[in-house]
Amino acid sequence: MCNAVILAKKNTRFLKIWLEEYRNFRSKGFDEYWDELSVVRPYELSRKYQPLIHVEKEKSFYPVPCTQPEKLWTDSNFSLENSYCVHLFETLWWKILTKITPDFLVESGCCFAKTIRSLFAKEIPEIIK
Repeated sequence: MCNAVILAKKNTRFLKIWLEEYRNFRSKGFDEYWDELSVVRPYELSRKYQPLIHVEKEKSFYPVPCTQPEKLWTDSNFSLENSYCVHLFETLWWKILTKITPDFLVESGCCFAKTIRSLFAKEIPEIIK
């Protein structure tokens, strides 16, 4: 679990409990506490307050492991069909992400480009002008 993507109704009790934890935020950036309240603590809270939360399977939000970005960029058979979103790990994938251009999105056969084309089919002619 983490705070990258959250789907919830307004004023959800679980999120209020989690937000309250941030009063004890102690990270200064990429230190030993960087994931404490955004990854570790929400998992602990999800176990403690299980009736208040539904945890989706990992592939719903992270269909591509952070260590395997090639799945998105080179594997034309990989599918994002059962995912709500894709987490683009900016700090890990920056070299790849900087290569995404309108031409790449129009011409590439990778699953990411195919998905973007299907979602924005009407807008693509305007984007590449």
